[in-house]
Amino acid sequence: MKDKRIEWIDVAKAIGIIIVLAYHACPDGYFKNMMWQMHMPLFAFLSGIVYKEEYSLNFQKVRIFIVKKIEKLYIPFEAYSLFFLLLHNFFYKINFIGEINGNKILSGGYVKQFVLILTLGGGESLTGALWYLIPLFELEIIFTVLLCLFKQIKKDKECNCVVAVIVAFIYILFSNLNLPRNLSNASRLILFYSAGYFCKKYNVLELKRSVPKQVAALVGCLAIWMGCTLYSESWQGKNLLITAVSAGAAIYCVVEISKFLTKVAKEQVVAILKYIGKKTMPIVAWHFLVYCFVKMAYVWCYNLDRTLVATKEAICDPKWIAIYVVCGLIGSLLIDEIVSEIKGYVLKIGGKFLYGGIK
Repeated sequence: MKDKRIEWIDVAKAIGIIIVLAYHACPDGYFKNMMWQMHMPLFAFLSGIVYKEEYSLNFQKVRIFIVKKIEKLYIPFEAYSLFFLLLHNFFYKINFIGEINGNKILSGGYVKQFVLILTLGGGESLTGALWYLIPLFELEIIFTVLLCLFKQIKKDKECNCVVAVIVAFIYILFSNLNLPRNLSNASRLILFYSAGYFCKKYNVLELKRSVPKQVAALVGCLAIWMGCTLYSESWQGKNLLITAVSAGAAIYCVVEISKFLTKVAKEQVVAILKYIGKKTMPIVAWHFLVYCFVKMAYVWCYNLDRTLVATKEAICDPKWIAIYVVCGLIGSLLIDEIVSEIKGYVLKIGGKFLYGGIK
């Protein structure tokens, strides 16, 4: 039996993925930096909330957990990345992407990129946003192993204290190092992942507060988020204290807004947000491709050079930014539905062929 999904978490994921779309559509500036402060830490925090402690009870459970994460994170990353790698030269010829490392991929380049993708050392241009799956995959395994290891030798409360201290040391010692395979980002995000886990474990998110106190906390956290953005451009900033405080304040804002919407918004609105929240991975995977089509329309409307499509240059027109976000959202969901239909049809035909052959 599947666990019941927590509504406000799906709503928070929907808000988070819309922020990701807006971030990738906006030109550089203060508001883009605000979004950069929190979009990845938010998803790490939400993942920590839904973490199942049963997977840390013993190392047999840890093995099961790793297998599940391979299925849910590693395989999707590989599938999307290898699909776009297969079509890399095609997208290059129609001017959807630029060159990887200054060279157009040919036979030798394909092999190198193929190996990098398999070993989590890189991805394709049009699935660049999927890089997040790599540190998430790494940090979840690290966190589970740590939790399991200390559960064997410490009582529950002592174990949690030790793990919290180790996570803090990982964040402080390794976040600013240039580690391979996104391990530096994993070292940063594990702080927010563990924060989500501990908030859920100790029911921090269920604390009851009066409406004035909630409003005051929300306004205060918004002010902290905005203020910290003046001193740090992103959650990957060098000042670890500012980035942690800024991301934490932003996460609080999104969590409270998500809970509020779940309670007061119309049922249809909540249902749409929940649907979007459940589809964050395909949205991340496809929205760069959708953006290329939007950029083609922009180039055509203003009679610009087609090479603009393959650049990372953002469009500054607010109207087109809104079009980017809406099309990135709806277009990605449509592509996902089409892919799901094709996948279902192929599996159906394959099943008939297989069982027909057996008979």
